[in-house]
Amino acid sequence: MDPRVLEQWNVSAWAYLAFPVLVLCAVVLTVRLGAPQWTKFGAGLRGLRAKSEGGMSAALGLSLSTAASFGAAAAIGAATAVSLGGAGVLPWIWLFGIVLAPIRYAETLFSRTDAPGRGDAAQSGSIPRRLFRGGYRVVGGLLVLLIALTALFFVSGVHGSALKSISTAVMPDNSSAVLFVVAGISLVIGAMSVVQQGNPRGALTIVGWVAAVSLIIVFVCGAWGALSDPSRAIAALGRSFSEAISGVDPATPFVGAVAGEVAFAAMLHLLPPLATATGVSSVAHAETAAKTRPQAAVAVLGPFFYAVLTSALVVTFVGSGAYYTLVDDKRPLTETLFYKSDFATPTERTEAERFYSGYVRIRSGANVDPSVRMGTDRGMVRESRFEYYGETADLAFEVVDGAPRRMMRNESRFALKDLPVSQARYVDVVGEMLPRGGKLVALGMERSTGGGFASNLLFTALLLLAGIAAGMFGASAARALPADAPKGLRFTMAALPAVGLLVLALGAPAWWQLIGALCAAHWVVITSGVLVWRSGEIANL
Repeated sequence: MDPRVLEQWNVSAWAYLAFPVLVLCAVVLTVRLGAPQWTKFGAGLRGLRAKSEGGMSAALGLSLSTAASFGAAAAIGAATAVSLGGAGVLPWIWLFGIVLAPIRYAETLFSRTDAPGRGDAAQSGSIPRRLFRGGYRVVGGLLVLLIALTALFFVSGVHGSALKSISTAVMPDNSSAVLFVVAGISLVIGAMSVVQQGNPRGALTIVGWVAAVSLIIVFVCGAWGALSDPSRAIAALGRSFSEAISGVDPATPFVGAVAGEVAFAAMLHLLPPLATATGVSSVAHAETAAKTRPQAAVAVLGPFFYAVLTSALVVTFVGSGAYYTLVDDKRPLTETLFYKSDFATPTERTEAERFYSGYVRIRSGANVDPSVRMGTDRGMVRESRFEYYGETADLAFEVVDGAPRRMMRNESRFALKDLPVSQARYVDVVGEMLPRGGKLVALGMERSTGGGFASNLLFTALLLLAGIAAGMFGASAARALPADAPKGLRFTMAALPAVGLLVLALGAPAWWQLIGALCAAHWVVITSGVLVWRSGEIANL
């Protein structure tokens, strides 16, 4: 599979399919359910203070639901979105919270009740199971397939890759070991959800407390970073709305972004973790002892909590200046371009006359022609060097409009041998460049808090949240099956996220994460369509 083609499909799936469908679904549910994101907000806050009678509290259910969406992907999504769009991504986070809040309310109502005329709420707990009970077995089966694929590919490809990126920046020699730990956490939580279904007093209550503490740590670390320099944090907040509309001005060496790029950065990196938990969070809310309507009101708060947590990280990255600080890093050659001259603004970055076309010769890791420069999506690479499969590169490229169209490798002193151009993904450009992902998370915390204990605490919290998110996706996959499904099959479904994480730890192919994002987009679309289809029934619950 060509990752470049999958990347294009992924962009189209989220920007032109999933996001519009989510907005349409939100509009329909807002009208049919009486704007629950506003009218039920106060009831949700009161529901958090309600005492639990013999089971998991509403607050812990919300913690599990929020952990399922936040995981580690939200932190990396925030870092990547900021690295592409600056503070302008901040208003988009809150837009996503407003859009998804009525969807959370509707899915909780729908999944926690039995089909009309059936009257056995114990048989409910997920949207697919609710459809099975209502006689819609084809649609229910389609959702079971999609949640299984999402649990396998998306959890590892997005949440797992996010944690791997952070762990590589924090503890580079142990990133695979971290994934094994997260896979173990996921497997335990998934198994508990199968064994203890219907017994909210069980160990999942402990998991809920761990999720709550981890989320608080993320918020405190983010707020600490933002408040370490209040004037810069306030300035970042102040300019975020203007940047979302008009684009981001250059801040050397960050070259800025136009408004459309800010929107795409938010939709591709901030929306998927939150949106994909649609249908998964209902399982967390099904574990609580609260009544259905009060718990549905509590569910409204989930997207807003996500927005608060993510906003704290965004302000840290922007306010600390980490997102425009050059660091030693590497990028695959497929994520860089060859330029004839440096660019300093978004307009210059896309000027055709700046792209290099011709032959490039790499000897001993260095470009023979130093006038040919390398650039990333938001800045130039300084002192660039090249590696091929981790070794010093000795290669040649035919470049057209900045991108390699032919690749050759030195076979002897006087001869070059053609290689498939797809091998370019295994060529790394090494040098000083703008940070993103795990590098930006680590740098943001180091710049704002001095590193050390705070960074380690945040990393531990994200590790736990990644494990809980994976476990809740496994629980959702198991709960999607009919209640009379064999227990062995339910255990298998619950183990899918752990399997995906193990594949990632052992070396997943380049297309793994993109397949996960595509599966998640289709899961979001079909689940949203079901909620719109059954909105009349939901309104009467």
